[in-house]
Amino acid sequence: MAEILEKGLLIGFGLSVAIFFFSVFTPYLSVFFTGNYEPLDEHDIFVYTIEYGLSYNKGEVDLHVNMSLSIEISLTLESFMDAYGLNVTSNLKSSLIISSSLIILSNNSVTGSFEVIFSYDINLVIITFRGVK
Repeated sequence: MAEILEKGLLIGFGLSVAIFFFSVFTPYLSVFFTGNYEPLDEHDIFVYTIEYGLSYNKGEVDLHVNMSLSIEISLTLESFMDAYGLNVTSNLKSSLIISSSLIILSNNSVTGSFEVIFSYDINLVIITFRGVK
């Protein structure tokens, strides 16, 4: 009787460990087998591009940057005392970009292939997103 109980407990413990292992590591294993994954650095690359565009030399003409995103990014503007902020939100994370210039957006969400156009005026940056075919 004790051997049956012991074997039952060992099998139950083994099943518990296997279920825990598969529930924790299945999302990571699916990346290898499906081939469809979301690059985790797309959000950071987009934020870096926007930061670069906001701090670009305003004596130059418009800045054009081609980008492609597989994730959807939402953009919102915030106003502080003497600074302006651009809140960049994706399903991965959220970032706040602070600028001393007034920011005007032409779109509030972007995804897919597009061209980012930064237009500069005195203390004003206009960010336009245009689809690329």
